[in-house]
Amino acid sequence: MSFRFPLPRLERFLHRLVASLTSHHPSLPWGTSVTLLSMDVGARHLLFASGDVIGKLPWGPSNACERERLALLHASSGLAPTLLGDLHLPSLREAALAQQDWDALIDLDLPLGHGFLMGRWSGVHLEPPVSDVDIESVAQVLVEVHQPISQDVPRLQVPSQATSMLRVLEDLFAELKGRACLPREGMAAVQQAVRLAKKQVEQWRKMKLPKVRSLCHGDLRWHNMMTEGGKVHLLDWEHAGVGDPVVDVAMMVSRTPLSSYDELRLLDAYTLHTQDESFLDRYFAIRPLVGLLCALGALLFQVDIAEGYIPMGMDPEQHSEERFPALVAELYDALSRMDIRTAKESLSPQGMIREHRESPKGWVAVDGTSASLKSPFAEALARALHVPYFNTGLVYRFVALRALCFALNPSKHSDVEKVCSFLQESSLRLSPEGSLSLDEDSLSESFSLSAVEEQVALWASHPAIREAVRVVLQRSFASHSSGVVEGRDIGTVVLPDAAVKMFVDAPVSTRARLLSERTGCSGKEAKQWLLTRDRLDKERKIAPLQASEDAIFVKLEPRTFSKQMERMVAVCRERLDG
Repeated sequence: MSFRFPLPRLERFLHRLVASLTSHHPSLPWGTSVTLLSMDVGARHLLFASGDVIGKLPWGPSNACERERLALLHASSGLAPTLLGDLHLPSLREAALAQQDWDALIDLDLPLGHGFLMGRWSGVHLEPPVSDVDIESVAQVLVEVHQPISQDVPRLQVPSQATSMLRVLEDLFAELKGRACLPREGMAAVQQAVRLAKKQVEQWRKMKLPKVRSLCHGDLRWHNMMTEGGKVHLLDWEHAGVGDPVVDVAMMVSRTPLSSYDELRLLDAYTLHTQDESFLDRYFAIRPLVGLLCALGALLFQVDIAEGYIPMGMDPEQHSEERFPALVAELYDALSRMDIRTAKESLSPQGMIREHRESPKGWVAVDGTSASLKSPFAEALARALHVPYFNTGLVYRFVALRALCFALNPSKHSDVEKVCSFLQESSLRLSPEGSLSLDEDSLSESFSLSAVEEQVALWASHPAIREAVRVVLQRSFASHSSGVVEGRDIGTVVLPDAAVKMFVDAPVSTRARLLSERTGCSGKEAKQWLLTRDRLDKERKIAPLQASEDAIFVKLEPRTFSKQMERMVAVCRERLDG
């Protein structure tokens, strides 16, 4: 398996993480060693174990762990792992910075979101063929899970009403068609299935079935079930939510997938224990829609991974190579159950994706104000164009972070010289994935700490520091002929001949809210800091913040982000050679 980070780097992170967590939560049943559970590292989460404690962290800024944390909090005892506590990496990084522990900051700097700690289960995973006894146990557990819930668990990601499912299906088909993900024969088969789904919805409307809402697992598969002493436990609640339990069961049948024989065994056992009298009527009314919706959604999600839009713990192309066959089989099964015949080869998006991977040539300069969504915008733009992404602001943040750790003062000439010498003589460079690399380490996360935010402008205002940073940038760009470069003086100083120049801004109220969410400071403090930062950036003598004469102004807000992205991707593709 090809990890996104070298295995020694992951092991260093885990040992440092568990050491920090043990000191913060000494009463938990920690072990003397830590194990990387690779079954989830290749996907969207990092999973590790120490003693009877398991930790789970999402790659990138994902809310999947928060959904799972809420589900574990409300699931009946014995059905799900016991929730032991939160896992908040920024707090651990802040503690390392307060102790001026540079090595700890380096070790803890991986792009992982807010996670949690849970109790470890023994037992064995269920694997087909599943006995009648195990089917019975699974059905009993599912009925126990599917109880009405009024707490703050979000809705199931798959809609529970057939009319809503149809709207999602039509949207998925439009996206599939617009992105040309499947060969022509496959697209025709999917289009025929959507037409049949419309007829199915008309029949469902006439039945006037009741609405039922309960806690649902959202990803029922054999490998997410463990059995111990005849009792079945459910793992991986990251897709959990409130919805109709027939959707939960239908998703299990379609995504596992179960044979028709196993499907009937499960339904017989489930209806034996539930008091839901309309369960089977609702189930057979929406079963075809659920299968098709899940298959298309999973396929498009994997296309996003293959094209680099979804943060991963391993190489996205390798992950796609491993996942596409199973997803094609799932879509083939969904179509077959609707009596639509097509060749499996016509349902594979692999060849179509590779045809769209040619990258344009030329540079895109993205300047703008702080906390204006500039970084996610520039990063998403680079992914859409399949070119490198360089965030020059990280070099200045690196300077501030290192200065804080080594007690360096921006007002002392000797300390400024020390920083300049380090920048010029070290191996520090921007990586084309939007982070910084120093020797064998990749850095990106510690730069958003509030103490760094407060200091970065003071260091960035020094002409000597900016000249030393230019050396780092030249070192970073040397082996590339294209990319999206983000900063505050890219179009005016760093890349004055860039093919496309943009200046990104957002209302100060929006910027203050985003900064407050990122750093934990109050909205008032965030606004004051931004006004001060803007003034320092615009008034500094060397390379002040300003839009170049030929820059395109881009006004960003969360609700307009996607539309602005589509507009600027089109502009870039038109202007860049490729």
